Amino acid sequence: MREQEAFDNFQNKNFNCCESLLLTYGAEAGLPEDILPKLGTGFGGGYAHQGLICGALNAATILLNVKYGREQVDDGKIEKNFEKVKEFYKLFKDDFGSLYCKGITKTNFADDEKFKEWLAAGGRDECAELVKKSALIYESLSNS
Repeated sequence: MREQEAFDNFQNKNFNCCESLLLTYGAEAGLPEDILPKLGTGFGGGYAHQGLICGALNAATILLNVKYGREQVDDGKIEKNFEKVKEFYKLFKDDFGSLYCKGITKTNFADDEKFKEWLAAGGRDECAELVKKSALIYESLSNS
């Protein structure tokens, strides 16, 4: 269980949610280590602070695609991949109530003042816990 590593990448090393999960699990999934943070940078804050799909969801999708995605159109892997991705999204939404940053955090990251208020109120702590829980969900699905 490496959820604490994901948490630390986010909370203590200041990577975003997507980068944190990719840094934790990407190398073991077969992704080159030197691209891991780059691969996740633009997903932070729901696509570059737009409040859209949470970067943790994007990271999990990337990781599940690497593990379960198809290599050929007709190799029969798409069903298992879709099953894993859908299950991650379901469990995530059940835990956090939304798939969207703005729905989870109740703030508008695109508004600099609102974002600063959110940070000052400890919002990053909330997302650190989300990263940790997302790591646990990912681990449960990638090991089954």
